[in-house]
Amino acid sequence: MNDVIIVDNSPVAYLFQPENAIPAVNWYDDPNDTELPRIATILEKMAYEDDVRKIIRTIIQNNKIDPKQEQLYLSSATQRIHKRD
Repeated sequence: MNDVIIVDNSPVAYLFQPENAIPAVNWYDDPNDTELPRIATILEKMAYEDDVRKIIRTIIQNNKIDPKQEQLYLSSATQRIHKRD
């Protein structure tokens, strides 16, 4: 389960694997939605991680993406990725 990520707007969907879950805010009929691009950016960086659960435990607080932790992770992940290249 170290490389499995569940993205859903319902906590019931990831009830048994919360350490693998990224909660999404409902965005129905909102042409200005930014939730999916935001999550896509996180997912792109997480593709390089050995264990996504460590990252999810850090950036998800109270069943929401913590903006501060999100930015810290994205910044550090970007630096690590560039060092690999």
